[in-house]
Amino acid sequence: MKKILAYILLCFTFVEGTYLIERHDNSVCLYESLMLYDEPRNLFGKGQIDASIWVPPSLWQLSALHAYFHNEHIRNTINQFGYTQNLYHPTEKAQWRQHPKRATWPNNFDEVVIETLKKSLDQTDILPLYDSFIHYEGLSDLFFALNDYILTLYKNNQQNYEKMLLNILDEIPPSSQWKENFFFPFYFSLFKDSSQDMECLGKALKNKELITALMHNEITAQQEQKIVFYRGYHQCDKNFPNPINSDTGESHALSFGTTLLGGVFYSTDACALRYTYHDNLSPNTFFTVNLTSKECLTYFRIGPLHPFLQLIADGEFFHAHTKAALDTPKEKSVSGYYAECNRRIFDVTGYIFSYTHSLTELSQQLKELFHSSGKLYP
Repeated sequence: MKKILAYILLCFTFVEGTYLIERHDNSVCLYESLMLYDEPRNLFGKGQIDASIWVPPSLWQLSALHAYFHNEHIRNTINQFGYTQNLYHPTEKAQWRQHPKRATWPNNFDEVVIETLKKSLDQTDILPLYDSFIHYEGLSDLFFALNDYILTLYKNNQQNYEKMLLNILDEIPPSSQWKENFFFPFYFSLFKDSSQDMECLGKALKNKELITALMHNEITAQQEQKIVFYRGYHQCDKNFPNPINSDTGESHALSFGTTLLGGVFYSTDACALRYTYHDNLSPNTFFTVNLTSKECLTYFRIGPLHPFLQLIADGEFFHAHTKAALDTPKEKSVSGYYAECNRRIFDVTGYIFSYTHSLTELSQQLKELFHSSGKLYP
């Protein structure tokens, strides 16, 4: 089963989407592509999987969030992952004990990427860092448990995306209940103030009209063989994102969600949907851009993680940033990265920096891309 999971997670092709597959043994798998590489990456040799049921990625992730609240086994399993900073692990409702070691799944790998970049000449050194995430105990079982659950939801809703989506949103409990009743992981981060992020996310999940529109955009993108990136922001209300830092005049690495709910459990402050609302709960401008594979590779630094792994990831490197323009390789502070370990970056591989475009060229081409392929909500 672990080899099957590895195949599913690591084969990236040019068809963006989330597939549920009923295999001969009646277990269910999910196949998601991120359109990032010319050739599929596969650790365990080649095989054949026939995709039979496609669902939009946002619908799959919302179904997984629904599973967290309505399936105790799935909830307990998710709560075991991601405690990379000695967070508190629940033993029962009113009692907590300090987790004795780092999590079994190292969901924040910003530091290891930065350290690897310092001595790397090629991006092929970076990809194995992301691939290694599939090997941790319990991930495979959780992966298949979620797919069983999602397939049941799909069938119970007469295979109707919109009906399934609206029922899911109706049945997710208010965020005010998540801490006490469900031990939602982000509430127990020792290094983050979770209250505003959780309130914004809870309010966003009530915006059925927006989420339905975002799901339909994913359907359109899948038909066009594109992938959707997400960003919510307050500073430039009703305008497209600006890839230049207005204070310094240098490149600003704009963060984008490569999925709508990436980071929701352990890095809610990096979850795209949370940024539907500003910290004062006023609406943000919410932006989507539908990208080809070439556009992804040219203009963005991407964490090539399956949406399943993105749900339980943390940090800054699991999602995407626009590349920053740099003339020559050097250690550089990059506007748009905020974690302490990411404040100064050395990269000759072109993973974070663009050496093929000047600042003017890069910013102009990104602006043109946002205008031609982007959409503002509401």
